[in-house]
Amino acid sequence: MLAHAATYTRCIESAQLETVALASASPRRRHLLESLGLRVRIVPSAYHEMPERDLAPRELALRHARGKAAGAAPSTDLIVAADTVVDVDGEVLSTSVRFADIKEETLAAYVASGDGDDKAGAYGIQGFAATLVERIDGDYFTVVGFPLAAFAAALPRIGYHLHPPAAQPTHSEVHA
Repeated sequence: MLAHAATYTRCIESAQLETVALASASPRRRHLLESLGLRVRIVPSAYHEMPERDLAPRELALRHARGKAAGAAPSTDLIVAADTVVDVDGEVLSTSVRFADIKEETLAAYVASGDGDDKAGAYGIQGFAATLVERIDGDYFTVVGFPLAAFAAALPRIGYHLHPPAAQPTHSEVHA
């Protein structure tokens, strides 16, 4: 039995992943996946996140991501789902970032701008809020919304691989 399993494993070929079905309406997750050269189809998910205080942050993120994937519209493409939960000393927070000393008027202006309204932690590190951040603990892309390196590393376990996207021609202008 063991020899057959090993032989079977060697016969599985890895397919290049070209299109994913994203169980999220997040423009940041879509953009991050597209940066890998993937075509991204948005598939609605019927899953609604509920706070669950009895779960550790990692288990909460996994529960929400699995719920989003399970609640997604059926697809022939690989369904991808994610959730961002931050653990600070075992407590669930929205992000793992240390903010710089911020003047109250700067913070008030940022909040009033609405930039963080649709983002975990109520800020987007990829925008103006990057000027308010002293440091992050962990992977930048996870803070933005999707763990690209972990995603790419997991693909071979399910029979897929990625290739770098073809280089796009660059257009430079020189002004005198």
